[in-house]
Amino acid sequence: MPKIPAIVFRSANAIGIEEFPRPTCAPGTLLCRTRYSTISPGTELRTLRGEQQGATFPLIPGYAWVGLVEEVATDVTGFAPGDWVCGRASAPLEGMGSTWGGHAAFHVTPVSGYAAAVKLPPGADPLDYVLTELAAIAWRGVSMCVPTRNETAVVTGQGIIGALATLWLLQAGVRVVTVELDAARLERARRFGALTVDAGAQDSAAQVKAITGGPVDIAVEASASPAGARLAASLLRWPHAFNSAISYRPDEGPALTNYWPRLCLLASYTRTLELPPAGLVEVEGALVLRPRDRRVADRCEMVERTRNGLLQTGDFVEPPRPFTAAPELYRTLRDEPAKALTFILSWP
Repeated sequence: MPKIPAIVFRSANAIGIEEFPRPTCAPGTLLCRTRYSTISPGTELRTLRGEQQGATFPLIPGYAWVGLVEEVATDVTGFAPGDWVCGRASAPLEGMGSTWGGHAAFHVTPVSGYAAAVKLPPGADPLDYVLTELAAIAWRGVSMCVPTRNETAVVTGQGIIGALATLWLLQAGVRVVTVELDAARLERARRFGALTVDAGAQDSAAQVKAITGGPVDIAVEASASPAGARLAASLLRWPHAFNSAISYRPDEGPALTNYWPRLCLLASYTRTLELPPAGLVEVEGALVLRPRDRRVADRCEMVERTRNGLLQTGDFVEPPRPFTAAPELYRTLRDEPAKALTFILSWP
């Protein structure tokens, strides 16, 4: 039986490459040959540390990949060999656990449900679509906030998810201030059109308010740090009700989302977030949004935005590296996170 390579976490901080029997197509699925897979630093570094809920070693990490359809199950319509697709989950390889199994040379992936493969446009360059999954996570959170032109927003943290969230807010016509420690990440945000504040400044909150003219309409927390979460929450404005004749109660005020200040927690926390006595959000009537997953519709939206040039891979990541470099690349993301937002792996 032919063998295929895959990245394996044997135990905490143990990264290797092993071979497995090539999987076979099952009913309701596609067999795809991987061209690129993308490391998701938050989820995958948590997994590598042994802190990802539900993950048990040994396992194949990852969930974001782009591949070429090689075989279509007899009960599947709408796909054909030679189609390019992006995927987010795969059937586990023989004898191995999986956190959605993204980093493998072949995938057996479903065509329906939350993990359905999404077809890329005809003639697409698969490299252009490697950020589809990560971009959809950021899009899900931002779209839940229903940003409106001329609103103000702060994004704490400019890792890959925070950087993508900044892009989506700017494209919605929102005035965005990013708060981040790393100078290179702040420079990237400025190139997009955001205003920036150094997270190391003692008066960072005051700087944000000076730029935006006061507290913000939307706060997106993507730093995964308690300090970032508290800062984001502290910058929210009060509901418009306090400037009108009605109360702040949701059942008495307008149903429009942008009536309310919004806090979106896009980051994941490995430890309990300690809150001040008054709670994370001290304003009355704030919406606290915690997106749990992206939908197929979110992934399709990212494909369309990429097709229209609104998402450029080169703005966020370096050219692909061979999958054999994975151990070194994971160590870089773990030990020197300022060097890169993430890495793309190429597969033969």
